[in-house]
Amino acid sequence: MSDYWTISTLLTEKDTHCLIVNCYGQYRNCSAGGTTDYDALRSALIAASQLLPAGSKLGFPKIGCGAAKGDWNAVSAMIKDIFQ
Repeated sequence: MSDYWTISTLLTEKDTHCLIVNCYGQYRNCSAGGTTDYDALRSALIAASQLLPAGSKLGFPKIGCGAAKGDWNAVSAMIKDIFQ
């Protein structure tokens, strides 16, 4: 990512069967500390939720919780809250 302002945004790719959404929740590659920006991630997930029809099937990796060292309990609670 080259621009700080791209966090909390998303890129989409859609065909007739699925929608792939890439949500940005961090700006820099990881350093010694965690770099997950929870506010940015929440904004991107909210934007993604507005693209999906009701009843859509969703799949998530442990977004922001690998190298960025985010807390999966916090992120999964955020996902459940937004996509309930």
